[in-house]
Amino acid sequence: MEIQPVHSEKGFSLIEILLVISLMVIILSLATPNLFNPLGKEKVSSLTNDLTANIKDAQTKAMHSETLGQGATSEFGVHFTANNYTIFRGTIFNPADADNFSVSVESGLTINPNLPCLSSPNDCNNIVFSKLTGEVQNYDQTKNSLCLVDTLNNRMLITTNLLGVINAQTGSC
Repeated sequence: MEIQPVHSEKGFSLIEILLVISLMVIILSLATPNLFNPLGKEKVSSLTNDLTANIKDAQTKAMHSETLGQGATSEFGVHFTANNYTIFRGTIFNPADADNFSVSVESGLTINPNLPCLSSPNDCNNIVFSKLTGEVQNYDQTKNSLCLVDTLNNRMLITTNLLGVINAQTGSC
């Protein structure tokens, strides 16, 4: 008896090809949202760095008695809204003051302030530094934070203490 070789055709069947393609689609669909997440984290991190630098700038101006061309020294502060923040002179934010330095937040990022509100509307969501000492005026340990959030829900919590020392923690707000 003579054994004849089995004739096999080379290549893949339609079922095998469809199975491989469907597995690739599933893997790519799971990986795609994570490809954009590092970009969101970088935006939140960049805003944190800019915000920290500007808060420290306001404190430095108060401590070094910067006058901005005015005769007397003054307190300086930072006023926060969801999409911008403003460095201002004095103890109460005046949106019409020409000396204000305002910074708009990049689209897709939001600032959620948890700061004292002494009297509405312009005395809310401010960090005000005392002249010469640089301490935070009207400091409240339970209301001393900002939460930065992007559209992918990356978060950064920024807190200050009485002396104006800034601390930033990821994902905890």
